[in-house]
Order: sequence, then C-alpha cells, then structure tokens
Amino acid sequence: MNLVRSELVKIRTTNVWWILAVVAVPLWGAAIWSAWALDPANAGETTELFGETIVAPDVAEIAATFYTAGQYIGLFFVFLLGVLLMTNEVQHSTATPTFLATPKRGSVVAAKLAAAAIVGLMWWAVGTVLNIVVGVAFLSERWGGSQLDDASVWGGIALNGVAFALWAVFGVGLGVLIRSQIGASLVAASLYFLGPLAATAGLIMLVQVAGEGVKDVMDYLPYGATNAVTGGSDSMPYWLAALVLLGYGAVTALAGTALVRRRDIA
Repeated sequence: MNLVRSELVKIRTTNVWWILAVVAVPLWGAAIWSAWALDPANAGETTELFGETIVAPDVAEIAATFYTAGQYIGLFFVFLLGVLLMTNEVQHSTATPTFLATPKRGSVVAAKLAAAAIVGLMWWAVGTVLNIVVGVAFLSERWGGSQLDDASVWGGIALNGVAFALWAVFGVGLGVLIRSQIGASLVAASLYFLGPLAATAGLIMLVQVAGEGVKDVMDYLPYGATNAVTGGSDSMPYWLAALVLLGYGAVTALAGTALVRRRDIA
C-alpha cells in the first residue's frame, strides 16, 4: 500500500493529469452535444440498410449513452496516463531512485497497475457525476424522465467504470514494455485510434475470404472488447470482454516486467 500511495503522489504532483483533464473538458462537451442529437422518437425502430436490419437504440440505451458520454476520449486519456506512469520514470531518470528504494521491480510495476486502476476509476467517477447532472436535466425536460430507474442504465454506467480501470492497467503494461516515452505514446495513440480502422479493413477482407463467421474476431481486439464490456456486442458476454482487456494488460505488464528485471534501467 505504501508503494501504491507513492505512485498516486507521483500522479498528483506532476502536470500530466491536469493537462489531460483540461484537454478532456471541451471534448467531453462535444460528446454531450453529439448525444443530444439522438432522437427518442426513433427509439427501437428498425430500418433496412444494405440488406441488413438495423435496430435503433431503445430509450434506456439512449439514456445510457448520455450517462457514459466522453467514454471514447476518456479511455484514451487514462490509457495514455497509464503509459506515462512508467515511461516518465525513465524519461526523467527517477526510475533509478525508485528501484533503489524498492529493489523488487515486480512490486513497483504491481503498484503502478493498482494506482492506474484507481485513477481510471476516479476519472470515470468524475465524468459520470457530470454526465448524470447534465443528463438528468436534459432527459427529464425532453422525455419527462431520467431513466435512472432502469437497472440496465446503471449496469452500463458500472461497466463503463470497469472499462476505464482496465484501459489504465493496459496502459501501464504498454509503458513497461516500451521504455521510450515518445515511442510508447505514439504506439498507444496508433493502437487506440488507427488500430480499429486497420482491424475493420482487415476484417472486411477476411469476411470475403472466410465468411461471416470471422466477424467475432473484432470482439477480441482492445476496442472491440471495450464495446462488448459496455454492452455493445451480442456475441461476447461482458465478463469475457473484461477478461480479454485484463489479459492485454497482464500480458504486456508481465512481458515488460521480465525485461525490466533483466536490463539496466539507467
């Protein structure tokens, strides 16, 4: 616990967290604004598009969209914060005193994972409070009810918190694996923003070759698993998607820890 508290102090006393928070505020506002475009009058309606039946979100799903607004950019910021939690140590040469104080490097990495998960949950909690304040006022005026009496809405909110914690853990794992601050940050951004596009393009080609059955592969990629965690997939239960995300963090953290133990940190 002393190690975890130490990692939380490092986050609190550096500029990274509030810089990310300041950038996140206008992006969160844009997410709320885009959620306002959802029309409850069309909830649950079905339409045909390219031969497939598309079902519009029901009222509870639209409400959950309000209460989880800002998830896309928020997940990236906690992912990046997790990456920087380790790479900052190398970049600013504070890793040496850290490992001198705690020679068991695996314990240091474990503390960073725990601290990142805590910060991810805190980010989710603040965003959720803001979303509820805005969402209740808007939904009550437009629909005559906040939909907070629906258990599925609270389920979506809670699973959103799980996603925030797991992406923060994944970020630490990536930061341990790639020591360079710039390199790890670029890989994180590419993986988060470009990865789904590349995976979708590859999946389209695979579908043409192997058939429709390969579509489920997307759920096992990081952002696909995130959608499944928050209820966006019919082919994967949320608990399995959470395990997939946790697996990404565990694999990268274990591989990175093995490298950290064997190489000179200076």
